Amino acid sequence: MVTFATHRSLAEELERAFSLQSLVDKSLKKAGPTPSQKTILSGALYHLSCEHASSMLLLIEAKKVGSALALARPAYDALLRGAWVSYCASADQIEQISDKKADFPGNKDISAGVEKAAPAELRSTLSVMHRAVPVAIRHGLTHGGVEQLMHRFDGTTIRANFSSDTVIGFVRLATLVMLGSAIGIARQPGGDLDPIDVLHLFLSSFTQDDTEARAMIDRLADEC
Repeated sequence: MVTFATHRSLAEELERAFSLQSLVDKSLKKAGPTPSQKTILSGALYHLSCEHASSMLLLIEAKKVGSALALARPAYDALLRGAWVSYCASADQIEQISDKKADFPGNKDISAGVEKAAPAELRSTLSVMHRAVPVAIRHGLTHGGVEQLMHRFDGTTIRANFSSDTVIGFVRLATLVMLGSAIGIARQPGGDLDPIDVLHLFLSSFTQDDTEARAMIDRLADEC
């Protein structure tokens, strides 16, 4: 399970995440990519990914942690597919998918294409998410695997029993999803967002004690 060292409570982490969400929402509203089948389909996927991340935060706040964690996979998948449409898919593939005449390729093929063609900051964001919550864990969380079931007994009663570190880790994962979505839209042709501004926006939500997170974003900025 994904965890991060932190000196803040879950309530403080959520407050920070909701503040970042508000900033990302405002940034996305400024984006004006040139309309095309590619930007419409990829933009919809980025937006869906960001919506899943926002829902994760709301569910965690409502103490529906299992349902929140179940959204980690669809949030990641939507972001990954958005990157694939932006940088890998052919015009024919985009048309076929948009017209419901074909499905998306499998994630293994999509990931291979994104790794070769997507910009560094988007690749890095996806990579951090994938390493933090590998595909088998994402699958189990979504489809009622042991990753969910073994956290539903506290020794006395059956109830959700995720550690606070795990929950905080997924709050931060949701912020990474929002970061990736904002970067994806910022990279759209004709958009008004600068990817570096998006990275700085994300970085500004972390305080000085988040050395790991700050180092990660600094590396992303250096690769742009």
